[in-house]
Amino acid sequence: MVAYRDRYAEVERSGVTVLAISTDKPERLGRFRESVGAPFSFVPDPDGRLTRLYGVKVPILTMAKRVTFVVGPEGRIQDVFRGRRALDPNGAITASAAC
Repeated sequence: MVAYRDRYAEVERSGVTVLAISTDKPERLGRFRESVGAPFSFVPDPDGRLTRLYGVKVPILTMAKRVTFVVGPEGRIQDVFRGRRALDPNGAITASAAC
């Protein structure tokens, strides 16, 4: 999150819209967003509906894997970054340039 926060101006210039989705409850997610000073939107998914739809729910646990989806202008997923690569905005910036 902090890498996206720190490079948010560059991310925006590349045409990327950042939405952070978490299985945390809205109150906890709001506190986290404030604590990291994120300028982008956070979407609470406490029931795990979105994480299941995108196939990123951790089995048995009520949490999601770290994944970044790059969605192109037509609404199609152009690229997917998982694990440590999901935390680095370079992939999203580069992939958005190819859209």
